[in-house]
Amino acid sequence: MSTPTLSHVIRRHMTVPVDQRDPAWLCDALQSAVALELATIPPYLYGLFSIKDPSCDVAVHIRKIVLQEMLHMGLACNLLTAAGGTPAVKAAARSYPTPLPGNIRHEELTVYLEGLAAAPCDDNDVVKKVFMEIEMPETPVAHAQRGDDAYPTIGLFYKAVRDAFDACSAHLPYAQQRQLEARIGDDKIFKITNLADADRAIDLIVDQGEGKPGSPETLGHRGPRDTDPADLAHYYRFKEIWRGRALRYHADSQQWEYDGDPVPRPPVHPLARVPADGWQDAPADVRAKLDACNLSYQLLLIRLEQAWQSKPGALGQAIGAMFEFAAQARDLISHQDGRTKIYGPEFRPPL
Repeated sequence: MSTPTLSHVIRRHMTVPVDQRDPAWLCDALQSAVALELATIPPYLYGLFSIKDPSCDVAVHIRKIVLQEMLHMGLACNLLTAAGGTPAVKAAARSYPTPLPGNIRHEELTVYLEGLAAAPCDDNDVVKKVFMEIEMPETPVAHAQRGDDAYPTIGLFYKAVRDAFDACSAHLPYAQQRQLEARIGDDKIFKITNLADADRAIDLIVDQGEGKPGSPETLGHRGPRDTDPADLAHYYRFKEIWRGRALRYHADSQQWEYDGDPVPRPPVHPLARVPADGWQDAPADVRAKLDACNLSYQLLLIRLEQAWQSKPGALGQAIGAMFEFAAQARDLISHQDGRTKIYGPEFRPPL
């Protein structure tokens, strides 16, 4: 029997009648949310690692998005804990390639690990084929209308989670003992102590990813998420990177267009796409470094799961494993500098 994909699991959640979405349904849905948020981090990191200059604007933008996805996963874990569940972080991790998590309008689309293309506007660029598809809003601005809206977006999935919180709130424990608080970048993982906290967490997750809801007409000059370019939602930031131009509002036509300041594509390492069974052809010197990366990534996931089980010191150990993994990934890539094909980290989950 085949294992259901995350997309199928989320679709199953969405087909449950609203009046049957009880606390057990909510916990199952939130475990899927943990998996959904975690699944976005490896492809974004892989793209980030392919950029030669980590201080360039594109690298800074992608790094901020990675930190926000970590924030979203942490909030999803706290939401699940508040609802009476226990986050299964190891089980949530996926091997790549994997079906597009959550955005089940595109069941044929696959999330894979590949470095950024050398130039913008490449139709095969992972930024367009994976990153933008993951973050696709319900109604994007400056985007042609799509004809395939048969299945929910990630935002609509979270709307169902919010509605279930509202309906079940009186029956939820809002357990705080195993929830975590931590600062990640400019944001903070906060505890979910009541329905208002749950609403705030879900708003933050959706706003940072898809942007504030609404059509181009209702958005008007507010634009995607808000008027500060530094706070563009992930979808719009990724599209700026792909197009090579910033998103700009035209007051005369009341339209947003990607014709603003240039967003130069930085020099990149040729990080190849990771095959389904990993790098079977990697040279011995590279294989040893790949294995070290996998071990650090697996330890990170194990420590994160232990942290939400209140194991003392686990969160600090997870943070240490995260920095160790990033350093090992950079070492893996720099070790191969100058080669026409570079083997990037495989992100193999724990067995």
